[in-house]
Amino acid sequence: MKVLSLLIQNKLLMAILAGVASIGSFQFWQYNQAQYAKFISDSKINCGVDIELGEDAVKRSPSLRALKYQNKRLSGLEQPGINSESASPGAYVMLLRSPASTLPPS
Repeated sequence: MKVLSLLIQNKLLMAILAGVASIGSFQFWQYNQAQYAKFISDSKINCGVDIELGEDAVKRSPSLRALKYQNKRLSGLEQPGINSESASPGAYVMLLRSPASTLPPS
């Protein structure tokens, strides 16, 4: 009888421990999901700001406007990797003629 009582107590304690562990892991998962959602929203905001800065740079620069809209490259315009060395880190403006994603499909 004593062995049966001890076995029941152990199983009850194991069930309580499993419940606590599952609640703890769920809380940890929920925290990670919230952090990831915050990271994604911050990244979208930062990307939007960078795109707006690039569009403003194109609007203010006659050489960039000519390159984007008329496909004319002025002689003084440096294109990293084409006619000059690319600087790292550097502030570049990427010009695309049609909407496209710069992210790989995967």
